Amino acid sequence: MKWEEFNSDLAVAKRYVLTDIQCPVCGERIYMDTGMVLTTFPEQYQYECVHCGWYGGSHRKWEAKP
Repeated sequence: MKWEEFNSDLAVAKRYVLTDIQCPVCGERIYMDTGMVLTTFPEQYQYECVHCGWYGGSHRKWEAKP
């Protein structure tokens, strides 16, 4: 893989998953960062809103419902 491919918007986009969780600030759907797990005990997962900039961590990992 070339550096340009690795650092492309597509590579970054695959790292974030759109959830069905509403942002506590603006109400839009938030994203879960699948490329980062915070090393607390128990671990935490990072979430963020691209609309208003809110971000936060949770011990709960969001999973898509079939």
